[in-house]
Amino acid sequence: MNGLLLALMMAGAVSPRPPDVSLDDLERFPPAALVSRTADFTGKHKYWLEERKKFWMNNEERDYWEARCQDQYWRWDVWTDLRLAQQYAAQGSLDEALQRLRFIRNNIGADAYDQGAMPPCCAIWLFEREGP
Repeated sequence: MNGLLLALMMAGAVSPRPPDVSLDDLERFPPAALVSRTADFTGKHKYWLEERKKFWMNNEERDYWEARCQDQYWRWDVWTDLRLAQQYAAQGSLDEALQRLRFIRNNIGADAYDQGAMPPCCAIWLFEREGP
């Protein structure tokens, strides 16, 4: 097994270790006040979705709401991690801030992380629009 991993690393198919994060990375993300409000909203929307679980009537509805809940949990985790990273950095808890940044990079992907592109706070495209 180790031989296969070494061969893949030599061929460039597997990176030995992803590049590490830096506290300077926080500058690419939205300001702390916006992050805090967004994290609060994602949590409130997560709670609202959890309340909808009480009304699941059949397997199709249950699957739909479960998928929505899982997606919202992910969004809440990512925004909460960013809020915590900013708070830890402001408090001087650098190791904790870096750990949160690693979680963010792993959850949103390296490209989005490098661009500072956080996901929307909720899947707004799933809301049905009424009227014209």
